[in-house]
Amino acid sequence: MSLSFRSLPIWGSRSGDKLARYQEEIEANPLMAKSLIDQPDTFERSIPVFTYEGADIIECACEELGWPNVTHDGRMMYENSFTPDRAQALRWAIKSARSGIEAWATNVAERTAALIEARTHLARRQGDLRTLLSREAA
Repeated sequence: MSLSFRSLPIWGSRSGDKLARYQEEIEANPLMAKSLIDQPDTFERSIPVFTYEGADIIECACEELGWPNVTHDGRMMYENSFTPDRAQALRWAIKSARSGIEAWATNVAERTAALIEARTHLARRQGDLRTLLSREAA
Protein backbone atom coordinates (compact mmCIF):
# COMPACT_ATOMS: atom_id res chain seq x y z
CA MET A 1 0.00 0.00 0.00
CA SER A 2 1.30 3.43 -0.89
CA LEU A 3 1.95 5.81 1.98
CA SER A 4 0.71 8.68 -0.17
CA PHE A 5 -3.01 9.11 0.37
CA ARG A 6 -3.16 12.40 -1.54
CA SER A 7 -4.41 10.59 -4.64
CA LEU A 8 -7.61 9.48 -2.88
CA PRO A 9 -10.70 11.28 -4.16
CA ILE A 10 -12.37 13.64 -1.72
CA TRP A 11 -16.15 13.28 -1.78
CA GLY A 12 -18.26 16.16 -0.59
CA SER A 13 -17.06 19.40 0.86
CA ARG A 14 -14.32 19.76 3.45
CA SER A 15 -16.62 21.63 5.84
CA GLY A 16 -18.52 19.50 8.33
CA ASP A 17 -18.42 16.35 6.24
CA LYS A 18 -17.37 13.21 8.17
CA LEU A 19 -15.70 11.72 5.12
CA ALA A 20 -13.66 14.90 4.66
CA ARG A 21 -12.63 14.67 8.33
CA TYR A 22 -11.29 11.15 7.79
CA GLN A 23 -9.51 12.27 4.63
CA GLU A 24 -7.83 15.07 6.59
CA GLU A 25 -6.76 12.64 9.33
CA ILE A 26 -5.28 10.27 6.77
CA GLU A 27 -3.41 13.12 5.10
CA ALA A 28 -2.13 14.37 8.47
CA ASN A 29 -0.77 10.97 9.55
CA PRO A 30 -0.51 8.45 6.70
CA LEU A 31 1.66 6.05 8.74
CA MET A 32 -1.03 5.74 11.42
CA ALA A 33 -3.67 5.18 8.73
CA LYS A 34 -1.55 2.44 7.17
CA SER A 35 -1.00 0.74 10.52
CA LEU A 36 -4.76 0.78 11.19
CA ILE A 37 -5.51 -0.65 7.75
CA ASP A 38 -2.91 -3.38 8.27
CA GLN A 39 -4.53 -4.57 11.52
CA PRO A 40 -6.17 -8.01 11.26
CA ASP A 41 -9.96 -8.04 11.33
CA THR A 42 -11.48 -9.45 14.51
CA PHE A 43 -15.11 -10.45 14.97
CA GLU A 44 -17.16 -11.18 18.07
CA ARG A 45 -19.32 -13.72 16.26
CA SER A 46 -19.17 -15.68 13.02
CA ILE A 47 -22.68 -16.61 11.93
CA PRO A 48 -22.78 -18.70 8.74
CA VAL A 49 -24.74 -17.01 5.96
CA PHE A 50 -25.28 -18.11 2.36
CA THR A 51 -25.67 -16.39 -0.98
CA TYR A 52 -25.12 -17.40 -4.60
CA GLU A 53 -23.27 -16.35 -7.73
CA GLY A 54 -24.40 -18.18 -10.82
CA ALA A 55 -24.36 -21.89 -9.97
CA ASP A 56 -22.21 -21.44 -6.87
CA ILE A 57 -23.70 -21.41 -3.37
CA ILE A 58 -21.29 -19.32 -1.31
CA GLU A 59 -20.89 -19.59 2.43
CA CYS A 60 -19.82 -16.41 4.20
CA ALA A 61 -19.81 -15.37 7.84
CA CYS A 62 -21.17 -12.30 9.61
CA GLU A 63 -21.57 -10.91 13.10
CA GLU A 64 -25.22 -9.99 12.63
CA LEU A 65 -27.75 -11.15 10.05
CA GLY A 66 -29.65 -8.91 7.68
CA TRP A 67 -29.53 -5.50 6.14
CA PRO A 68 -27.57 -3.23 6.47
CA ASN A 69 -24.84 -5.51 7.79
CA VAL A 70 -21.91 -6.90 5.84
CA THR A 71 -20.20 -10.25 5.80
CA HIS A 72 -16.71 -10.66 7.18
CA ASP A 73 -15.39 -10.39 3.62
CA GLY A 74 -17.26 -7.11 3.03
CA ARG A 75 -20.37 -8.16 1.09
CA MET A 76 -23.48 -6.06 1.76
CA MET A 77 -26.19 -8.44 2.99
CA TYR A 78 -29.39 -7.54 1.16
CA GLU A 79 -32.49 -9.28 2.56
CA ASN A 80 -33.20 -11.07 -0.73
CA SER A 81 -29.70 -12.36 -1.36
CA PHE A 82 -28.25 -13.54 1.99
CA THR A 83 -29.77 -16.11 4.31
CA PRO A 84 -28.63 -18.37 7.14
CA ASP A 85 -30.48 -21.20 5.33
CA ARG A 86 -28.37 -22.88 2.61
CA ALA A 87 -31.48 -24.45 1.07
CA GLN A 88 -33.04 -20.98 0.70
CA ALA A 89 -29.92 -19.72 -1.08
CA LEU A 90 -30.19 -22.70 -3.44
CA ARG A 91 -33.88 -21.90 -4.11
CA TRP A 92 -32.96 -18.27 -4.84
CA ALA A 93 -30.17 -19.40 -7.19
CA ILE A 94 -32.57 -21.72 -9.06
CA LYS A 95 -35.16 -18.94 -9.36
CA SER A 96 -32.49 -16.53 -10.61
CA ALA A 97 -31.24 -19.07 -13.17
CA ARG A 98 -34.78 -19.64 -14.45
CA SER A 99 -35.40 -15.89 -14.67
CA GLY A 100 -32.13 -15.44 -16.53
CA ILE A 101 -33.02 -18.17 -19.00
CA GLU A 102 -36.42 -16.59 -19.62
CA ALA A 103 -34.91 -13.13 -20.14
CA TRP A 104 -32.18 -14.35 -22.46
CA ALA A 105 -34.59 -16.56 -24.43
CA THR A 106 -36.74 -13.48 -25.00
CA ASN A 107 -33.65 -11.51 -26.01
CA VAL A 108 -32.58 -14.22 -28.49
CA ALA A 109 -36.10 -14.40 -29.96
CA GLU A 110 -36.21 -10.62 -30.43
CA ARG A 111 -32.78 -10.54 -32.03
CA THR A 112 -33.61 -13.50 -34.26
CA ALA A 113 -36.75 -11.75 -35.48
CA ALA A 114 -34.74 -8.58 -36.11
CA LEU A 115 -32.12 -10.58 -38.02
CA ILE A 116 -34.79 -12.21 -40.18
CA GLU A 117 -36.25 -8.78 -40.93
CA ALA A 118 -32.81 -7.37 -41.77
CA ARG A 119 -32.04 -10.30 -44.09
CA THR A 120 -35.39 -9.77 -45.84
CA HIS A 121 -34.59 -6.07 -46.42
CA LEU A 122 -31.08 -6.97 -47.62
CA ALA A 123 -32.45 -9.54 -50.06
CA ARG A 124 -34.92 -6.95 -51.43
CA ARG A 125 -32.17 -4.37 -51.95
CA GLN A 126 -29.94 -6.98 -53.62
CA GLY A 127 -32.84 -7.90 -55.91
CA ASP A 128 -33.44 -4.22 -56.67
CA LEU A 129 -29.77 -3.80 -57.58
CA ARG A 130 -29.79 -6.86 -59.86
CA THR A 131 -32.91 -5.55 -61.63
CA LEU A 132 -31.47 -2.06 -62.02
CA LEU A 133 -28.12 -3.36 -63.33
CA SER A 134 -29.89 -5.60 -65.88
CA ARG A 135 -31.92 -2.59 -67.09
CA GLU A 136 -28.74 -0.52 -67.36
CA ALA A 137 -27.06 -3.26 -69.44
CA ALA A 138 -30.03 -3.53 -71.80
